[in-house]
Amino acid sequence: MKKLMKGILAAAILTLAGAALFAENTVAVLEFETKDADLKSKMPILTDIFRSELANTDAINVVDRANTDKALAEIALQQSALMSTSNVKSVGNILNADYLVIGTVAVLDDDPETKTTYTTHEEEIDGGALGSVGKALIGEKAKKTRTVVDEHKETTQEKRINVVVQLLNVETGSITASSRLDIPKWSEFSKYAEDLAKPLSSKLTVASKLRKVDVNMFYGEWECEIYNNGVTDYYVIEFGDNNRTTVTLESISRSGKTTKAKGRGRYVYSEDDKVFALTVNNMAGNVNHVTRINWKSIINPAKNNNSFTMTVPVSSTEGAQKVRGEFFRLD
Repeated sequence: MKKLMKGILAAAILTLAGAALFAENTVAVLEFETKDADLKSKMPILTDIFRSELANTDAINVVDRANTDKALAEIALQQSALMSTSNVKSVGNILNADYLVIGTVAVLDDDPETKTTYTTHEEEIDGGALGSVGKALIGEKAKKTRTVVDEHKETTQEKRINVVVQLLNVETGSITASSRLDIPKWSEFSKYAEDLAKPLSSKLTVASKLRKVDVNMFYGEWECEIYNNGVTDYYVIEFGDNNRTTVTLESISRSGKTTKAKGRGRYVYSEDDKVFALTVNNMAGNVNHVTRINWKSIINPAKNNNSFTMTVPVSSTEGAQKVRGEFFRLD
C-alpha cells in the first residue's frame, strides 16, 4: 500500500504539470512562411516573437517551439499543406492543441534604400604643386596638409512587409480568426506583434469563457492497479475536457525494480452501449511492456460513479492476454 501511495503521489505531481492543458485553450504556433529568399532565415525569429506575444494572453496555453517543430517533422508536413481539414486535425491531435496558428510574410516593395555618409582625411601637398604663389609662401620643398571630404554610399535592403496570421480550429479545420498588418521594416516586427496578435487572442479569450467542461463520470483523477505475472502496474489517469487524458504509469517488477512512463491521449465513452475506449499513442518512459495504450471495453460503473471495472489487454510471456482492471476516483 505504501508503494501504491508513493506511486500515486509521484504521478499526481507529474500530472499537475499538464493540468493547464485541460483548463485553457491550447494553441500551437507554426513557423511563419515566406517566398522571399532574404527573409527565410528571419522566420524563426518572427515566429518566436509572435508566439511570446500570444502566450501573454490569459486562458491560453501555447505549445513550445521544440514540440511544434518536432510534430511537423514527424509527419513531414509543410505549412502550405495545412489548409485541409484532415491535416489540421492530424497536427492538432499530435500536439494536443485546440487551435493552430499559421502565418505568411510577403514583401510589399523591394526598393533598396541608399544611405550616404561623409568622412574626412588629411592629405599632404608640397609647395611646388601650388605654383609660384605656393613656392613663395611655403617654399619649393615644403610640405603642407589639407582636409579632404569623402562621400560613402551604402545600399540597405530593409524591406517593408505584410504579415498575415490565421487561427485554425483543430476540431473543424476552419479559420476561426485572422489578422493582417503592414510593417515598415521586418526588424521592427516586435513593435507591431501585439497589434497583430489582438484579433486572435481576443477570439481565444472569448472561446475560453464559453468553453464548457464535459460533465461526465470520468472527469478528474482515477487510479488503477493491474497485476500480470508478478508485475504490478499502478496507473493514475486524469480525464479532462474535450476527451483528453493524461496517463502516468509506475510499474514494479518481480524483483522490485520500478520504471515509469507518461503519455497524453484521448478517451471516448458511449452511454448507449457502455463502451469505453482509451488511446495513448506514445507512453514516454522506460516501461518496456507498455509503450502505448489501446483499451476498449464495456464498463460496469458503480452507482455512485466513483469506480468502474473494465477489461484491459496486457502483454505477458504467454502472449497477449486480458485482465480485469478496477478504477477508483482519487478526487
